[in-house]
Amino acid sequence: MKKIILSTLFVLSTALPSVAFANSIISIDTKGPIQPDGQVTVQVSSSVIDLGGATIAWSVDGQPMSEDIGLTSMKVTVGALGEQTHVTAITTLFGRIYRNDIVLSPSIMDVLWEAQTAVPPFFHGKALPSHMSIVKTLAIPFFGAVATDTLPSYSWKKDRTISLGEGVGNNSVQTLGAWQDSTLPLSIDAKLGDQAVAQTLRIPSFVPSAYFYELSPTQGVLTTNALQNTFMKDGSELSLLAVPYGIANSERSRSKVQYDWTANGTNILSGFGQNLERIRLSRVNDPNNAGKIGLDFSAQNAVNVMQLAKGSFTWLFNNK
Repeated sequence: MKKIILSTLFVLSTALPSVAFANSIISIDTKGPIQPDGQVTVQVSSSVIDLGGATIAWSVDGQPMSEDIGLTSMKVTVGALGEQTHVTAITTLFGRIYRNDIVLSPSIMDVLWEAQTAVPPFFHGKALPSHMSIVKTLAIPFFGAVATDTLPSYSWKKDRTISLGEGVGNNSVQTLGAWQDSTLPLSIDAKLGDQAVAQTLRIPSFVPSAYFYELSPTQGVLTTNALQNTFMKDGSELSLLAVPYGIANSERSRSKVQYDWTANGTNILSGFGQNLERIRLSRVNDPNNAGKIGLDFSAQNAVNVMQLAKGSFTWLFNNK
């Protein structure tokens, strides 16, 4: 009698396939970002067994969706920001059943960046990066209505391989801009619990250039509009500020930038120091004649000579 019972139990255990959580044999993941109200591809894969002959059944939030041999991926429509979608893949192969589960929670992330380069006072735009200038970034992820005291963990990479920093709360990094007329590729991953979001961007590198602004004795720098190629203004004097967009502030503040001013082909001012970005032109010795003064300006980073900003314009004037 005991032998019969043992034999029956053995038959039952071999006839019913076992269900195993397949974390170590089959993995499940997604392709691409999980955007709110968008579609994402969920896939299963294995380096141990061939899934080409396996029967794979998919379900979303407990509802059966599709089933077929070798059906290793499926597109899933997710909900709003932070809304969870539960996806299950049941894989049957050689009498064994493997179960994989994944929770999809749409998240988004904004990545802001700004170069540490020259701009006019009270400038409302973005400072642009130039050859090997410092670029500061800031990641702002949105995981939906998640109640937690935990800070997100970040991972920053350049060219997808070079680590720029990682860790909890590390939402900002500084790096060097790309070569001239090239781009800086960055990838950022942010995780909060079982939620994750990734973003990639390419930050362009611009050629520095100089623009001129009038200095008013009463209003200061008139930054509303840069002076055009030709500027007509009567009077005996004209004060200017030349802004070398793209020149690194690090060298600019340490007097490591060389400035050169030329008027009608003659050098009138040269040297180092940020104060040389300002100049006052005068025609008090001959104020009654109409004429013009052609100005050329250059600012070159003495540490990084690839940062060279140039600009020129002409001051036209009539009789005083």
